[in-house]
Amino acid sequence: MTTNNYSDAITGNRDVFFFLVSVPLGIVISFTYLYLLIGWSAVVGFVSMALTFPLPTLMFLRYAKLQREVMKRTDERLGVVGELLNSVRVVKYFGWERAMMSRIDEKRDAEQKMIWKRNVFKHWCSDV
Repeated sequence: MTTNNYSDAITGNRDVFFFLVSVPLGIVISFTYLYLLIGWSAVVGFVSMALTFPLPTLMFLRYAKLQREVMKRTDERLGVVGELLNSVRVVKYFGWERAMMSRIDEKRDAEQKMIWKRNVFKHWCSDV
């Protein structure tokens, strides 16, 4: 290891130590002063903060799942469109235009439903 790597390791460990000490200490000091200032409602505020702390992460995970579903439906629809474009002569020759359009419409409807769910959830999250 070179000197630079040692200094990087020491600096990184110093930052972690500072974070592990300063954050809990700051929380305890803040809670103490708030309790002295406003009383028991500080406890209610800290408990409600602790309960709602994981909420943004859970909301993001739900949104990411919905986005994956939208992309899955979009890929399915584009696969059918690609299939149609690759075999347009066969489709025209056998008169399968309506059948192919109905397949594309089914895929698009499924995609639109997922887009709707995702957008409703996104707007609900922005209101919360």
